[in-house]
Amino acid sequence: MSPKFEYQPPASEVEIKNAEVGLGVSFPVGYRQWLLKSNGGEGFLSNGDYLILWPAGELVCNNTEYG
Repeated sequence: MSPKFEYQPPASEVEIKNAEVGLGVSFPVGYRQWLLKSNGGEGFLSNGDYLILWPAGELVCNNTEYG
């Protein structure tokens, strides 16, 4: 990531579990670990691309809307 990427506060285990149940999946260990450090974030990457990572609490709704 780059200094222009804004990390969010950590997700709780409950938020992560609710997202997994709502999506009917188990997240990979690395993704769970990342959510426990930063519950989403957005900003520019070092290559100039812009990235948005949704918080755990928005994953079910956003995946339903975006299909």
